[in-house]
Amino acid sequence: MKKIITLIAVLLTLGFAPANAQDEGQMWWGYYNGTQKTSLYGSYQLDTYEAAMFVSGSGDLEGVTINGARFQSRTYSNATDCKIWVRDSLNGENIAEVEFTPSTSWISGTFETPVTLPSTGVYVGYTFTIGSWYSDYDYTPIVYCSKVVKNGFWVKSKYKGGTWENQSSSGALAGQILISGGNLATNRVAVEDDVDDMVTVVGKEIPVTLQLTNLGTNGVKSIDYTYTLDDAEYEGHADLATPIEAMYEAEGSCDIVLQGAKQAGVQEVKITVTKVNGEANEETEENVATFHINVLEQGAKRKSLVETYVGASKYYSPLAYVGMEEMVDSLGDDVIPVAIHVGDAMALDGYTTWVSGMYSYPTCQVDRDVWTHPYYGNATAAPYHFEADKVIATVNEKNVAEAEVYVNGTHSELNEDGTYSVEVDAYAKFLFEADGYGDYYMATMIVVDSVSGEGSGWDQYNYICYYKSSYPDDDMAYYRDECGYTITGLKYNNVVAAVNDVTGVALEEVNVTGDSKLADGTYYKTTYTTTLPAWAGKENMRAVAALINSKTNLVVNAAVTELGTTNGVIETLANENSNAPIEVYNLNGQRIVNTDNLQSGFYIIKQGNNAKKVLVK
Repeated sequence: MKKIITLIAVLLTLGFAPANAQDEGQMWWGYYNGTQKTSLYGSYQLDTYEAAMFVSGSGDLEGVTINGARFQSRTYSNATDCKIWVRDSLNGENIAEVEFTPSTSWISGTFETPVTLPSTGVYVGYTFTIGSWYSDYDYTPIVYCSKVVKNGFWVKSKYKGGTWENQSSSGALAGQILISGGNLATNRVAVEDDVDDMVTVVGKEIPVTLQLTNLGTNGVKSIDYTYTLDDAEYEGHADLATPIEAMYEAEGSCDIVLQGAKQAGVQEVKITVTKVNGEANEETEENVATFHINVLEQGAKRKSLVETYVGASKYYSPLAYVGMEEMVDSLGDDVIPVAIHVGDAMALDGYTTWVSGMYSYPTCQVDRDVWTHPYYGNATAAPYHFEADKVIATVNEKNVAEAEVYVNGTHSELNEDGTYSVEVDAYAKFLFEADGYGDYYMATMIVVDSVSGEGSGWDQYNYICYYKSSYPDDDMAYYRDECGYTITGLKYNNVVAAVNDVTGVALEEVNVTGDSKLADGTYYKTTYTTTLPAWAGKENMRAVAALINSKTNLVVNAAVTELGTTNGVIETLANENSNAPIEVYNLNGQRIVNTDNLQSGFYIIKQGNNAKKVLVK
């Protein structure tokens, strides 16, 4: 005999439009709020099913009236004997029942005689029979969600013997009841106290996203709030871009903007939601979000890191190749685009887990904060034009860099196996007392231009030539008009050839003495040494460093430099001991007296207390 099969990992894409509207003073309540992942349950047989969830009559539900119910479903017209019901016990008689029409989204019904929820609770569920085959939905017609609740999911299958089985350890039945009366609030919203601490500058408005949970029968359309800042209290009002429906524990968010701080330093900000829909918030305990802001006099110059996911087999990737060029043309050195290749000869193991859940290419993430398309940005309909720079500029303007980032790197001569080794030093200089620098990590990568190859994994697929009218601008002319579906010999740019750790590595404090305006005494440094893949070659290489806040996982700031050069630190170290003589040593520690005709290779340059390894070409 076959066992009932529970498909834990199957996710449904189900609509969340209400199956039947509620009257004023009513709201939906259930373990499923429309946002959790859902899975399927079924016997893979022609079968008669019953599924139920237990509803307690205590707490906020004390004394409420159950007017109806709805459940996510996968039933077609071949389902018969379809009823939604309420019972005192799983094997008891129906206290209330209503027939439902089979549906592959919501099944629903309103009881002719509503049920007052007793303090001992009730079971609410539904019954149906699959007597003939219609589709593969018939194999697993019951839907449950990922929320695990005691007695949240009971099921009975005639095929398995007709006894109730408790499946609550797997999740809760994806259903809701329509309630009213009792002690239900009308305008009540809870605030999740999870706002991340942030860095800002004096006078800059502070954007905050509040995570809200509805607990009232009116849902949430707007909020009023107070907030503390600079030892004063202010008021604000905001309308939700997407109102939260009248469902118990339905979730949503509200973007608000606080005025800029007047004084530098660290201070606590407390936001209290005082009104909902223009009426007093009936939630008086979980209505506060508290966080800290580190206010700087001035932030560091920011460069946005744009991590772009592409692949030779991803046929819209040419949009990203053009988009990355356009980013630099539009934003100059404010942006650092890098290409992470997937599924081709340039694929990078370091990003494997990051791309495992992706299903659409190309795509990109700006400072690990905002996802967008690397060519047309947030546009939703053809014809498409380059607009990604608008998204990048918005992120760059919104975020404040609390640290300067510097990077320099060198590469070796050719190794015996035809590869090259590189060494990259990345530095951060914080604009505040950096006692908490352990919350920051540095990701360092090597980026290569003009990469090409032959054979498997090098030919670029191209759909642009098939959809010419969708990409009318001159920047797409090459891929649109001159190339076919398969492009051989394409030179790839901005290719990430190596990365120390996608999430970054720990920083080490480095003390520097002197009066340089670039260094006020302390840097925080990482060194990355690696051997590059043979296809990376030696030319057209850059080192990129990205400072990451481990609490928010956002890129604070980034820097880029050609390998063999520097964007600040080497000169700084030298200038700080400018009166000391410069000494040159080989890697064996032998001092080189005559430096007029140095041979190619690595050398140690020492001046005063500072030393640095450099490459002479």
